[in-house]
Parts: sequence; C-alpha cells; structure tokens
Amino acid sequence: MPDKQYQIKNKPLERDKKNNFKKILRFTSIPFEMFIIIFGFYKLGEFVDDKYPNENSIYSIIFILSGVFISMGYIIWRVKKIF
Repeated sequence: MPDKQYQIKNKPLERDKKNNFKKILRFTSIPFEMFIIIFGFYKLGEFVDDKYPNENSIYSIIFILSGVFISMGYIIWRVKKIF
C-alpha cells in the first residue's frame, strides 16, 4: 500500500518537471527574437539614413534604440504570458 501512495504523490512532480522544461525551452528562442527585431529596425534606420543623409546617422540610432525598447517590451509581455 505505501508503494502506491508514493507513486501517486510523485506523478504530479514528474508533470511539473515536464512543464518547467517546456517553459525553459520557450526561453531559448528569446535571444533570436530580440536579434531579429533589433536587426530589422537597424536595417530600417539604415535605409532611412541612405534616403535622407545627415552627418551623424541619427535615423539609424533612433531606429536601433526603438528596436531595443520594442524587443524588451515584447519579451516582458511574453514572460508574463508564460507565467
């Protein structure tokens, strides 16, 4: 009888381990998503700088910083959604 109770009590732990692994696996894609967003904004800024040239490449800087903030907001939203 104690063996059955032990097995029943351990099954939720195994399920929790699998769920935690799935949550951790979702986090492995975060750096790639951030890179894609920031790189996309960089390319957009580079395009605007080529179209409207200036001394300091200000459009690239503005778009890169916008990409960083947008990607951080996206990651925070996604982490809240997971937990």
